[in-house]
Amino acid sequence: NAESIDLNTIVKSLESDLEVPILEKSVRIEYEPLPVVEGEPLLIYQLFYNLVNNAIKFSRPDVKSHVKIFTQELTEMEVKELNLDFSKRRYVN
Repeated sequence: NAESIDLNTIVKSLESDLEVPILEKSVRIEYEPLPVVEGEPLLIYQLFYNLVNNAIKFSRPDVKSHVKIFTQELTEMEVKELNLDFSKRRYVN
């Protein structure tokens, strides 16, 4: 069942859930205002969790890590090239 998902809420949850490793490794997480997307909330959360957790887990101990999360809306040409539905907005992360 697809639902509307505010990606900003997902990232805030991640920051809370990953607070200990973020603090231990002094990781800076930055994100721009993110869109609301349609999808399965648990799967979207797991996707973002795995990406951020891996970035933290595999960061070098001698380098301050910075995780930046942002989206970019696809252009009309990119939507056409990917053969996607024009009636919906499409983003890449």
